[in-house]
Amino acid sequence: MSILPLPQFEADLREYQDERERLSRPPETVVVRYSKMRRIAELPYSGSEWVGCGSKLVIRTARGTEIAEMLTTVCSNGGC
Repeated sequence: MSILPLPQFEADLREYQDERERLSRPPETVVVRYSKMRRIAELPYSGSEWVGCGSKLVIRTARGTEIAEMLTTVCSNGGC
């Protein structure tokens, strides 16, 4: 007796794999808090590493190079 793949299981597996791939990509933009005045900005993120909430990032602003704290991501895989 041979084993045959069931269409519903194959569809569920494909959906699961697509979701994992989507969530494994780094965020496109991040929301950060920076400066003494605790400003908040949404900035593009082009890094290849996944960053989590609370991570310290180096950003370039009109005042120069500053340290920022990541608050959240703004993309399809948002959330912490």
